[in-house]
Amino acid sequence: MNTPTTANVIGSLLLLLAIGNMAMFIRFAISTKRVATYFSRTYCLLASALVLVFSERLHLENLALCLLGICALLTPLSLYSFFHRRSLQAAVAMAPQLSQWLLKNFAALDGDGDGIISSGDLMSYCQNAEGNPTFDAADLRMARNAQFELCEIGHVVDTVVSSNPAVGLVVVNLYAISAADAKSYPERIARAKALEYGS
Repeated sequence: MNTPTTANVIGSLLLLLAIGNMAMFIRFAISTKRVATYFSRTYCLLASALVLVFSERLHLENLALCLLGICALLTPLSLYSFFHRRSLQAAVAMAPQLSQWLLKNFAALDGDGDGIISSGDLMSYCQNAEGNPTFDAADLRMARNAQFELCEIGHVVDTVVSSNPAVGLVVVNLYAISAADAKSYPERIARAKALEYGS
C-alpha cells in the first residue's frame, strides 16, 4: 500500500471542507425547525459514516486523520448553526427597541421623502452622524442595526439584473423599510425564530 503524501491528505481535507460548506449553504436555505433538524442529523450521520467507509480512498488512513476529516465535514455546518441561532436571538431581543426607534425617527431617516427608508437613506444618516457631536451615539448604533437587518425588517422594492460572464445572470433584490414594516418587525422576527428553533 502506498503511503499517502501530505498533498494527498490536504487535498482530501479540502474536498471534505468544500462538501461541508455546501451543506452549510443548504442549511442556510432551510427555515423550518423540523426540516433543519432532520437535515442536520442526517448529514452528520452520513458524513461521518462516509469518511470512515472511504477513509483509504481519501488517504485518511489512521484514526486521527479520520477524525480530522469528520471535523472538516461538520465544522462549517456547526459554526453556521451556532452563530445563526445567536444572531437570531439577538435580533429578537433588539427588535422592539429597533422598531420603536425606526418609527420615532422615520421622517429623519427617510432622506428623500419617498415614504420608505432605503439602504441609501440609512447610509446617508450614518455618514452624517459619524463624528457629528449633535448626533447621539445610540442613534448611530440603531441606524447600523437597521442597516444590518434591512432585509429582515423591510420588503423588496426593486430588482436589479446584471450579466456576469463568469456566473451568468445575477439578480439582486433591493430592500427598503416602510412604516408598516417597522411596526410589524418584532412580531415577524419572533415568528421566524419560533419557526426555525422553537419558542
